[in-house]
Amino acid sequence: ALVVRGDAYYWQHKDRLAVADYNRAALSARAYPNLYLNRGSLYARNHQYQKALEDFRYAISLDSTLSQAWFNMALADFNLGNYPQSVKAFSQAIVLDSTYELAYLYRGVAYGVMNELNKSSADLEKCVGINPENARAWSSLGVLAYKRQQFEQAEDFYTRSLKLHPKDAGVWLNRGLCRMRLQKPDAACKDFRKARSLGSAKAAKYIEKYCRNY
Repeated sequence: ALVVRGDAYYWQHKDRLAVADYNRAALSARAYPNLYLNRGSLYARNHQYQKALEDFRYAISLDSTLSQAWFNMALADFNLGNYPQSVKAFSQAIVLDSTYELAYLYRGVAYGVMNELNKSSADLEKCVGINPENARAWSSLGVLAYKRQQFEQAEDFYTRSLKLHPKDAGVWLNRGLCRMRLQKPDAACKDFRKARSLGSAKAAKYIEKYCRNY
């Protein structure tokens, strides 16, 4: 009953009540992997990543076939900046579920941070192959193309991302930077102004630097 009520609180975002029920259940109940998976998810939702990792590891020790637990553990490591560790756990989630869209996305981003650009690109392309409407994957492909100085391709990826998520100030800013490199100052300045209107503080600097005549 405690686990069931904790699950209900979990989905209602009543995190303190959910954790209290899960804690009591953990003391009295038999080993129940989803209890630790859900409690770990609550800790992660509240940025308590070390506690989350402990619960995800315990859930996996009870049932190593839980792809969600491997993914959540990887994501906690990712948020702590432990990118090599996160890659290993994302990879295990993918072994268990070869269509795990978000595992490809975040493993691809982690590879990008680690400067393993070919692996990053392969994962992000796999992600958009599974779900062509993943805006984060398209924008991440844009970041990779920009790093490689493939500015026309980066512009296209950013445009694809913006069609899906037009309120992402960072992508408007990045496309503007791309367009400056492509010698499209008028279009770039429109992007910078859009980014500023969406709350980007950095955009104001570029408007001041590049856009006095546009």
